[in-house]
Amino acid sequence: MKKINLYLVIMIGISSLNCNAKPETPTMDNTNYTSKQSSIQEVYLEEKTRGTNRAITFAPNEKTVTLNGVTTKTKVLPGEWDAIVKTVGKLNLSNLPKFEAPTNKRYSDGALISILKITSNGKTYSSADFDSGNPPAELKDLYNSIAPGFRKK
Repeated sequence: MKKINLYLVIMIGISSLNCNAKPETPTMDNTNYTSKQSSIQEVYLEEKTRGTNRAITFAPNEKTVTLNGVTTKTKVLPGEWDAIVKTVGKLNLSNLPKFEAPTNKRYSDGALISILKITSNGKTYSSADFDSGNPPAELKDLYNSIAPGFRKK
């Protein structure tokens, strides 16, 4: 009987020590954010149809806009790249080609054909084609944050 009581006391003592242990939870500290930020090298949006071809490329320090063969390079505005990286961070890049376009106007020249490409860790992920101004729901935030760059000088 004494052995059983001693055994129970030891087991209760050990289990109570584990109850005070704090579980490790992942946090978005600066280290994780910095590594995520450095893993995305480029975000590219191209929109084209007969007679119009435009593209915008965002990189950490530079934005390149091409409109019908005329290219303009500018510095990325403070916070602009961080916002893009944060938005891209919400996406599962390997699913990018699986996101379905909500409309098909591009099939009959009713809209420009758009495609998004994201380069991360040296690998480029491409979306399926979609209508300009009407991206798949999963890409809407990213599209809306970079597409206005076509109109900015």
